[in-house]
Amino acid sequence: AYDCLNAADFCLVCSGTATVETAILKRPFVIVYKMNHLNYQLYRPQVKIPYIGMVNIIAGEEIIPEFIQDKATAHAIAQKVISILSHPAELTKMGEDLNAVVKLLGEPGAAQRAGRIIAEFLNRHSPLQ
Repeated sequence: AYDCLNAADFCLVCSGTATVETAILKRPFVIVYKMNHLNYQLYRPQVKIPYIGMVNIIAGEEIIPEFIQDKATAHAIAQKVISILSHPAELTKMGEDLNAVVKLLGEPGAAQRAGRIIAEFLNRHSPLQ
């Protein structure tokens, strides 16, 4: 997947961790998400955040266009992608916004830092000591 993302000039990405991975690789993209209509009708009222894409959630605003459910049509997606690719300023702004999100994520090595913190906690609170 990473080889494909690195080779791409623009990506269509399903909502989820893939949006963060695409942001880290600094590839421009739009978010597309469609599910069973009945499931969408049942689950959507329970969602209390305004965005579905993790990148937009982290940014606190829609920096990446989202095409959800009925708005996820081939025509709408193609129009937006063509518009972004046709306007260098939009592409530059998206790149700057993605860089800001990547900075918010922190330095690489989160898994190692988390493991170290957990190990230190367990060592301090071990009932065997």
